[in-house]
Amino acid sequence: ARLCGAGLSPVGVVLGLDRSGTAVGMSVLSSLGVDCGEDLIPAGRSNLAGFWEHAEIVAVQEKLLARLDRVWHGPHGTFPLPEGWRDTEAATEAREALIAILRREIAAHPERVWGFKDPRTMRLWPMWLEIFDTLHIDPVPVVMVRHPDAVERSLAKHNGLSPSRA
Repeated sequence: ARLCGAGLSPVGVVLGLDRSGTAVGMSVLSSLGVDCGEDLIPAGRSNLAGFWEHAEIVAVQEKLLARLDRVWHGPHGTFPLPEGWRDTEAATEAREALIAILRREIAAHPERVWGFKDPRTMRLWPMWLEIFDTLHIDPVPVVMVRHPDAVERSLAKHNGLSPSRA
């Protein structure tokens, strides 16, 4: 991995939809030495091996999506993000919070590559590109792909969603 501007390490970002294998992807990266921080959401009924999601990043992104009326489990969760969403006060606050998290996490272990995963990141990728640009970081995306039928079955089993909603 190459070092990027301002002396910061590259950031690994596992991208993928819910139930598409993102937890497995982050687990593999972690076993290869990528630091994903200490503040991870604990394992649960729907992911016994762990979610591998940074709790603060999830909270910030969930709050932003809620303020935009686009939480994934809500009635408008699959709708496109509103026009001009990146220029909203909510997006500005989220961007500032995420920049602070990245600065802190990367500084905690400067000798290691840091990475994170949160399925919400895919919806908010344009904002993340602004964040990476601000911090002079080249993201290293790892995109997880799973057959849509398998994702649908997994969402039905673990989240109780109907096939059409899944």
